[in-house]
Amino acid sequence: MEKWWGESFSLQEFFNSNNILLPLDATVNHAMRDDGKWNYTLLDSILPSHISNKIRAIPHPDEDPGPDILIWSANDNGIFSIKSAYNLLANEKAWVPHMPWYNIWSWKGPTKYKIHFWKLSHEKLLTNKKKSSWDLSNPYCPFYPGIAEDSLHVMRDCHMATQVWKYFIPYSDSSTFLSLDFFSWLRFNIQQSKSRKYIPNWLDFFFSILYFLWFWRNIYVAEGQSIFLAEKCKIISKITKDITLYAGYSKESITKQRITINICWLPPPFPLVKLNSDGASKGRRSSRTNGLLSKILKMISRQWNISFTHTLRQGNTCADYLANLSLQMQFGLHEIHAPDQTLRSLLANDGRGVYLPRDVMI
Repeated sequence: MEKWWGESFSLQEFFNSNNILLPLDATVNHAMRDDGKWNYTLLDSILPSHISNKIRAIPHPDEDPGPDILIWSANDNGIFSIKSAYNLLANEKAWVPHMPWYNIWSWKGPTKYKIHFWKLSHEKLLTNKKKSSWDLSNPYCPFYPGIAEDSLHVMRDCHMATQVWKYFIPYSDSSTFLSLDFFSWLRFNIQQSKSRKYIPNWLDFFFSILYFLWFWRNIYVAEGQSIFLAEKCKIISKITKDITLYAGYSKESITKQRITINICWLPPPFPLVKLNSDGASKGRRSSRTNGLLSKILKMISRQWNISFTHTLRQGNTCADYLANLSLQMQFGLHEIHAPDQTLRSLLANDGRGVYLPRDVMI
């Protein structure tokens, strides 16, 4: 007899272990009476009462509902499918994470962002760790070799992603935001989107950042191109504002929101060289600022691969300190052979990647 009665062992195994002899061709029909009901006398004579009672609770075969048909037990609907057969062979059942899908699919942003989130939440993104399971790649992060690149790493824990998130989330939320496990982190941001007071359109930001983090990662892998943090945040802010306007928020609720972002000095991608500069004046336009602009124009005129990126004071603390220090000096060229204590502290903070808060309007 097959394992049709719900226990972890078959009746045949029970009979063999208890030396109960039955015909080799015995089937369920042998335990039935001529009228189609269970033969309780036979069941009680060969089985312990708890097993006999369990079989009694199973409805006996009946022709009224219709003829017997074959069903596929690996699917809840009893119908065969390639997917259920694959999961059966792989000894695993397809698992779909519990997500507030109504909030996701009813979101009024781009469909490609929602599809990207679906792939991410089902772990369908072709990260290096996933490709390595197919022997198509090593499992490591393209930015930080030696660290496995799974979905959580590429979307949050990689420094290239973390610095973007820290730009938009309040400092007070960063510890919770960066400590949740993968699915809890996704649910947290979806469910909290309507209750976040610092960004009323957080769902627009969240989906946009997820999409572009994967997009920029793929650009780097395919072409070796990287984008500065300031440019990334500018792109996300612009696109998110457009999405929010389309979704029906009032313009005032978007442009007049004050939030606290986190900024730090960022090193340039290898092998580029980064030059930080700043100007300072006290109450009037300074000729020193004009000199800085003239040097920038000279650099542009040369055949160099050069780009300019604006950053706020918190991401340029050393240059800002030196610019203000210059106001206390005589006009001219001054060489600093050793940094003073304040400058050493600022340089150390830059080296450690220390983030500083800044209130901005978005």
